[in-house]
Amino acid sequence: MNDKKCCVCGDRAVGNNFNALTCESCRSFFRRNAFRVEEFHCFFDNNCSINWLTRKFCKTCRLKKCFAVGMKKNIVDTTVSNERQKVSDIPTLIRELIFSFNELEMNRFRELFSSAVMLRDPVLKTISETNTYMDSFTVLQKRAALKCNRIIKMSTNISEFTNLCEEDKIALLKTGCPEVICLLTVVNFDFNDNYWTVPVVNIN
Repeated sequence: MNDKKCCVCGDRAVGNNFNALTCESCRSFFRRNAFRVEEFHCFFDNNCSINWLTRKFCKTCRLKKCFAVGMKKNIVDTTVSNERQKVSDIPTLIRELIFSFNELEMNRFRELFSSAVMLRDPVLKTISETNTYMDSFTVLQKRAALKCNRIIKMSTNISEFTNLCEEDKIALLKTGCPEVICLLTVVNFDFNDNYWTVPVVNIN
């Protein structure tokens, strides 16, 4: 059993990350924010207690503690550069796959690609603050309705869908919309800190 603790928050450590023993959450936090010190501001005199329960409350003090325990942002820079190099090879593989398509496959790919643009995550406009669970639930309901409308609009631009009879179209949308919405929400989920982000703009 691993009894090593994160030097930042005291949670179970997963290893040495950026020159300090940390948990997965603090490792990811430091990797994302090591170069964003100037963007954060503490509302409690820069003296917040950081533990596994409070680590999400103040980014300023959490980042300050990361540096205090010895985490180094120059190591982050090297790591990110190496990962970008690996990712840069992906477009080449995709291009090779696309160039192997025949004319019919290429036309369907273009059709699907242009239609999928409509599924971009909608930014919901609100006229009041979201302070309660019911407010949040209302926001999620509205976003689900927007996504359903976009899925329907996307489907009407796919020739294979338009060739179906009306009954089949309705049946396909009824069963497919919830599944597509679930897949789309994955993009907004932070797997490191276990929460969803919802783009909302207050128009007041």
